[in-house]
Amino acid sequence: MSKSEVITHCILFQLSGFRTFKHFCIFYVQKWMKGDFPSTVSYNRFTELVGQNLMAMTLFLKTRCLGDSTGISFVDSAPIRVCKPKRIRNNKVCKNIATNGNLLWGGFADSNFRVL
Repeated sequence: MSKSEVITHCILFQLSGFRTFKHFCIFYVQKWMKGDFPSTVSYNRFTELVGQNLMAMTLFLKTRCLGDSTGISFVDSAPIRVCKPKRIRNNKVCKNIATNGNLLWGGFADSNFRVL
């Protein structure tokens, strides 16, 4: 398979509704796209080819598929529940960063209550 075919398979997987790449290759590409890709290889060989063509795929996506930056970015600011309130002092992952915060009603968030 050529580099362009490998890149096309990876992009088609992202646009498909399949959850796993293995099922996409076995049940869709090898079964229904034989006419479009006559030199299709097995799934194991294809994963090796993806690793070999990763740099080419990254350069293609960077140069052709990204739009111009507008300078506006959105960040999800949902709180991440690291642990239960009893274990906050034992957590050393975010020791100097994490703090106890207040929610909209001003109380401490119970670990069983989730704000959507």
